[in-house]
Amino acid sequence: MAREALSDSSEMKGTEALAPRTFDAPPNLQRPSLDWNPSLSQRPLRFLRLLPLQAMPKTHLKAVLALVALELIALWGCTPPAEGTDVEEAAEATRIPVEILSLSPRPFDERFSASGVIAAEEEVTVSSEIAGRIERIRFEIGDEVRRGQLLLQLDDRSQRARVAKLEAEVARAETDLQWSRRDLERQIELFETAVTAERARDDAQRMVDTSEDNLVSVKADLDIAKVELDQASIRSPLSGRIARRHVAPGEYVTPGAQLFDIVSGASGRSLVEFVFSVSEGDVIGMRPGQQIELAMDAYPQQSFAGEVAAIAPAGSQGTRTFRVELKVESTDEVPLLPGMAGRASVIRRSHDAVFLIPESAVLRDGADSYVWAIAGDAAERRDVRILSQTGTLAVIASDFDPGEGCVVLGQAAVGQGDLVRVRRTHTEPPTSVFD
Repeated sequence: MAREALSDSSEMKGTEALAPRTFDAPPNLQRPSLDWNPSLSQRPLRFLRLLPLQAMPKTHLKAVLALVALELIALWGCTPPAEGTDVEEAAEATRIPVEILSLSPRPFDERFSASGVIAAEEEVTVSSEIAGRIERIRFEIGDEVRRGQLLLQLDDRSQRARVAKLEAEVARAETDLQWSRRDLERQIELFETAVTAERARDDAQRMVDTSEDNLVSVKADLDIAKVELDQASIRSPLSGRIARRHVAPGEYVTPGAQLFDIVSGASGRSLVEFVFSVSEGDVIGMRPGQQIELAMDAYPQQSFAGEVAAIAPAGSQGTRTFRVELKVESTDEVPLLPGMAGRASVIRRSHDAVFLIPESAVLRDGADSYVWAIAGDAAERRDVRILSQTGTLAVIASDFDPGEGCVVLGQAAVGQGDLVRVRRTHTEPPTSVFD
């Protein structure tokens, strides 16, 4: 009887241990859980001591051990958290994660870019003034020439023959004039002695006048012939380089035919022009002598300094733009050749103290622009005035204090007074979300 009573008692205790239990959740937890009781952690061990494990079949023993393991897992999940942890986590979870930019005023030059080309300081096209066949050409493309140097020679035999003929005519006219003057002197003497009539004297005077006029005419024809002879020798009007040759030896040219293109400048250091156009709104801020930075396509790793030499006083009627010429130095090491393309970076306005922020950080409310500033740990709307835009950055004016933060990522989810959680603080304006 005692053994049966002990067996019944063990079965009741085992049944009680295996019976499912329910627990009330502590008030500081927001999800259903088991009650925490330190004594519960000892119940599975006491339960095992009450069971006849040695006499129990292996299949029953495995089931009992599995149930005990489940209860231990359930009790482990009921370990009480630290005081107030869930409340703090819940409050932290409601904050909006953002990235901010630490603002500091800085000087800023507002610039615009204008495309242009290198042009020679002087560029001329040499043309023929007379007709003739090309006898020889003395220079080729790229050759340096000096002012007055012979470039091309036309066949000048006919011009030389004409000059010789006219020189003979001049000599004859001078002789005729000498004889006419002698005859006039003789007629005057005879007239004064009443030997000849007045008419003979007048005829002699008329012959002198005619001879003088003839001599002047022949000399003029000789001068023209000499000019034509000189025009058969084509000479350079300036010092520079041959940029293009339009003709070939043996070719017959007519007056006005193009022969050479010559650009000023020789080897070594020389000044060339960079020519570009600006709008009517930008030209009013430019002055002669202004320094401008240049970037040339042929030298992408270098920059050049140019100085404003001339600004057109009138704009183009079609494009309403104004021509600007800069003086730039060209060297043998870095030659700037006519026709090279580049860009001029011109300062439009200079600001002493402005703020640079990503353009995406600026929000619009009708005609107003604003950003989200961080006051403590809350967002505060701050109206701004956009002065200009440079790339992906906006140049703004506002009453920010140095070091104050401005939301640059997450601004679309922020509202007035919202609590934020700063994930990152930038010291320089980021250009993308990956910065």
